Amino acid sequence: MDNDLEFTTGMIKIRRILFFILLTFFFVPAYAKKKEDERLACIKQIIQALGRDDFDLSPKEVMAGINKFKDREMLRREQDKALKLNLQKRGYKCNGSGYACLKRLSAENKKRILAGFSLEQALQDPDLAYLYKLIKKRFAVYFVHNSHHLNSKRPGMILSAKRLEALGLNGAGNTAPFNDQILGGSDNVFFFVNLYFTDKTIDPSESKSFYGPRTAIPHTVYAEEFGWISPFVMFPAELSDVMFSARGKGLKWGKYSPTDRSIQMAVPLLHQFDFTVRDFKDLTRILILRSLARTKVNEPKNFENIVADAKNPPRRNDDFDSAVSHALHSEFSFNHAHGLDFEFKIPVAVPERELTIK
Repeated sequence: MDNDLEFTTGMIKIRRILFFILLTFFFVPAYAKKKEDERLACIKQIIQALGRDDFDLSPKEVMAGINKFKDREMLRREQDKALKLNLQKRGYKCNGSGYACLKRLSAENKKRILAGFSLEQALQDPDLAYLYKLIKKRFAVYFVHNSHHLNSKRPGMILSAKRLEALGLNGAGNTAPFNDQILGGSDNVFFFVNLYFTDKTIDPSESKSFYGPRTAIPHTVYAEEFGWISPFVMFPAELSDVMFSARGKGLKWGKYSPTDRSIQMAVPLLHQFDFTVRDFKDLTRILILRSLARTKVNEPKNFENIVADAKNPPRRNDDFDSAVSHALHSEFSFNHAHGLDFEFKIPVAVPERELTIK
């Protein structure tokens, strides 16, 4: 009887194993095929939405071209290569890997902009130390990519305009001559840089723009490892803003020309405001503190009100919040009347596993 029981139990175990084998060979591939078919349908919809029927590649070939970036090592090599080329285009002499150059450049820029301001020395002041703790607690940065074509039910990786164009898709403005040939930035996936200073919970997916109502948010660890931050430059007028910030004087733009001497002067200055994500966050917090330290010296009574406001939670913190808002504007203006806007970017492509899409 015991032998019969053991045999029956063994058969049940074997049946379970057979079930999972069948599941692996039949159900999983079927599910994967269904998911792949959904993505293929999505690509077809995008092609139809673009109103073009003259693509060199079929939807399946487009999907195959996208899928090759799923190879992590290959993607990382392409990202490093693209970053290095872009930094060189922006006037930085890059010796070594792209990401090593970015790290070195970012540290140089941070040191130059702080101009000798010592965080350690400033934190010896009890009031400044208290304010800095609040700054670190409340300050947050989110990166948002907007699109009309993102789909949370059929997510996929996001490719740069240059890689999309290579697949026969529309690269839009980022592959225009100014953006591609002059700035050399068409091989990036772009995100808005949204700065927040609040105790409230932020949902970055609520950020919309004229680029579309859908949002893609890169995961923090991946963004810090593979992304970089630069002044927002989409048109020649914004290049003028960077020139003003770097040299203390603006440029007057007429009709755009790729050979325009002022453009050739401005582009090599772009690297002066390129940062890693970590350095950008750190720099922003320190610049806010530097502004408050200056207020303490130049406007002691105002500084007392700021500290009192910050130390009194029931109050609305109007004085403190206003001081931070003023600091962000004044310190990040870099001599420019309106201040600089920034963009976040990841070279080549962003895998779907590193994105939250809503």
